Amino acid sequence: VAFGLTAVLGASAATASDRPDIVVAVPDLPPTLEPAKELSNIGTRITYDIFDTVIRRDFLSAEDGSGSQLVPALAESWEWTDDRTLALKLREGVKFHNGETMTAEDVAFTFSAERLSGPEAIMANGRGYFGNIESVEATGPLEVTFTLKVPDAIFEQRLASWTAWVVNKSDWLKNAGDSYPQFPVGTGPFMLDEYKPDQSIRLVAFDDYFGGKPKAASLTFVKVPEEAARIAGLVAGDFDIVTTIGPDQIAQIDSYDNVEA
Repeated sequence: VAFGLTAVLGASAATASDRPDIVVAVPDLPPTLEPAKELSNIGTRITYDIFDTVIRRDFLSAEDGSGSQLVPALAESWEWTDDRTLALKLREGVKFHNGETMTAEDVAFTFSAERLSGPEAIMANGRGYFGNIESVEATGPLEVTFTLKVPDAIFEQRLASWTAWVVNKSDWLKNAGDSYPQFPVGTGPFMLDEYKPDQSIRLVAFDDYFGGKPKAASLTFVKVPEEAARIAGLVAGDFDIVTTIGPDQIAQIDSYDNVEA
């Protein structure tokens, strides 16, 4: 088990008119943010900020303790027309980071054999989650229909999974190579600003986000492999958040007034 720690920010940093620039110290950075490839904790803490899924898990909505519930995200609604066919109605006016408006073609392409048939090392995760798709079609400008080979009781859960982040079709096709796009364009609350291999990844707020303006101006993930260095940097104010801290460090951490576990 590992924990994340947060420096206590002043009240002014949280105001809408003065959004903070947040620096996060992490033990490692992902080699790619292709969302069908990078499924580790190292990658998903970043890809969650860049991409959206058609359906989302809401971990706060199940007040009865039954677990997360599925709620609309890029899809406004969905229904099973039979036990192998799921029809989605997409949200209107969603923008990608490159300024393009999301359409059913982007969603259909995300789950298509064309995208998921790439090199085994890159796209195996996507094929594993969605190998049961017989076809996925844009049946209207904002309508997508999935047809499955056999019924799948958890297919909606798959569409809310780490492998289901929607990419921009035109950007992906333009930039795909042997290793696939390093940073495909998404619809999420933050977009890539700077990538320094093996050093840091900086994201900036995407104020056209369909869910509203992000509460931070930027997120910078800095690679700091040593746990002690991450903690020291947090206490010194160099980092706002640090991740992957062992429970054996909690006693020491509790002694700092400006740190919260």
